[in-house]
Amino acid sequence: MGVKNLRGLIECNPSLQQRHFLHGGTVVIDGWNLAFRLYLEASFDCILGGEYSRYADAVRCYFRLYKDANVHCVVMLDGAYDPSNSKLRTIQKRNMDRISQMKRLKGADAEKIKVMPPLATDVYRTVLADLDVEMIQCVFEADEHIARRANQLNCPVISDDSDFFVYDLKGGLIPLSSLNRETTMKQLNPNGPTVKGIDCKIYKVENLLNKFNPEFNRELLPLFGTIVGNDFVAEDTFSHFFQTIRAPRDCRLHYNPPHATMVAMLSFLSRQKSLEECIDIVLRCTPKERRDKLHNLMKDGIARYRSEFSDERVTYKNGVPMPDWVVQKFRAGEVPSEVITMATTGIHFLFVKVEVVSMISSYQVSLLLRKSLYRLVFKGHASMVQELDRSGHDMQFQDIEFTTGEVGLSEIPDLSADQRRTILINCIQPKVHCADLVKLPAGKLLMYALEYLVLNTMIEWEFALSLLVMHVAVQATAARTMTERVNYLLGIYVNSKQVQGFSSFYKKPTSGQRLDLDLIYKTNQYTGCLDTIHALNQVLGAHKINFKFHLVMNGVFLHNFYKDLKGRPQPHRYLANHLQPNSRLHLKFEELWSQVFQRLFSESRDQR
Repeated sequence: MGVKNLRGLIECNPSLQQRHFLHGGTVVIDGWNLAFRLYLEASFDCILGGEYSRYADAVRCYFRLYKDANVHCVVMLDGAYDPSNSKLRTIQKRNMDRISQMKRLKGADAEKIKVMPPLATDVYRTVLADLDVEMIQCVFEADEHIARRANQLNCPVISDDSDFFVYDLKGGLIPLSSLNRETTMKQLNPNGPTVKGIDCKIYKVENLLNKFNPEFNRELLPLFGTIVGNDFVAEDTFSHFFQTIRAPRDCRLHYNPPHATMVAMLSFLSRQKSLEECIDIVLRCTPKERRDKLHNLMKDGIARYRSEFSDERVTYKNGVPMPDWVVQKFRAGEVPSEVITMATTGIHFLFVKVEVVSMISSYQVSLLLRKSLYRLVFKGHASMVQELDRSGHDMQFQDIEFTTGEVGLSEIPDLSADQRRTILINCIQPKVHCADLVKLPAGKLLMYALEYLVLNTMIEWEFALSLLVMHVAVQATAARTMTERVNYLLGIYVNSKQVQGFSSFYKKPTSGQRLDLDLIYKTNQYTGCLDTIHALNQVLGAHKINFKFHLVMNGVFLHNFYKDLKGRPQPHRYLANHLQPNSRLHLKFEELWSQVFQRLFSESRDQR
């Protein structure tokens, strides 16, 4: 959620925030708010497919700050979309904002595109788990749970979500943007020891309320957050009421014209005693035919801010509960939130990727895989789901029909490991079984995705080879433990020195450098296939693995290597020069590639 323009009002009044030295104790962090900020502020690639290993390093570095300051972090994460679809307007707006940015793809300012790449949230969760950071996965919207948990612990919330300026937080709000990215040593008491901590600012809601009335009734705050507009309520919904109130001339707050309505609303509330009376006043100013609807909107909004609204029951649209094991695995991060969202809303919201808008959505190639997922999720409950996907310059709903699945969610716990793997293969329907060429389960998922892509598109062998090289080289470079150095595809230890010949391919294209738009599209197609196959495996539990996307995906590397490889007269010699000729790594990779090429490009394409 977010209250439009409220942050601007707070920033116009520096006295509302005090300097703070964060050390020791506990903080509750708005998890996805931080995840997006860490990626987008670092200028990591947002166009070519993502720089996930660099992002993983940034997440590690950030949480090291808290560890050095002896601060315990509780990271709380939003889950599935609200089943009521009350945020659909906000979702659509964000999608259209992303599409609007794509107009820059063909221009010289493409690097200004700021869209989180599709696998970044998986990487964020994976790194937090590796760091043993306490994570709490909420089933739906997290804001109210964050506020409740922070008040239970009597500790601050860390977020840049403007909604938290409205919550009555006992420990206050530390704006994420106010946190220094380095620790400092301070002596807090004249005779006390020096301690390590983080300089920041802290906001207490009473500082805002006291600008209007020291006796301001805090019980009225939820009404303020609800009717001035947030992700659930459009800002013009209560326009008839806003016409009846004015900001006071003697206001003790500095504000600009966009903040006038909020100041007027706070001034109005500062003179009121009862929430019920306030609601009656608001409703009397609205047309009679809209009063019931607006009354319900206010009740729901107030309940959200009071943390009374949350309903963690997870049911299909027909009211039948989802199996408990699915919800438990979702809370543990072992089932993607899209599964919960599609089951409870009947809609699959496809993440908008950066690609040329004149081309059909890159998700089209993975439709058969998604239908396999729908059969698992909806068996016995539905035979159609809506997909919200990009269509040209717009977002469109499309009805996707599918047949009854082999098994449903309620049957999966009773399946043996062999049965689960067989069903996974049936979902993917490989023709030449490239996954049989590798032993490790994580490598099999990569090979499933590669084979599916080749057999369902017209990508050339250079792109397939580039994918395999990327997987091997990136894992060796991104690995931070001995376990991570066991290559998914080759099953052998590979360290960064063995792939240092590829180091030049990690450099982002310079500003104005021509981008390969077709290559960006192919990369999106591949990540869509891989992500769906990964989701199928998570739901089925076919392969018990901790798959780490940041070990195998780097869009910048793929873009640069493919462009350098394309058109080489002697690709085998070119590859050998980068892999140390006749080394074990070189021989193992050549063996794998020759078999992949034989199956996918010598035989299968003639048989399609």
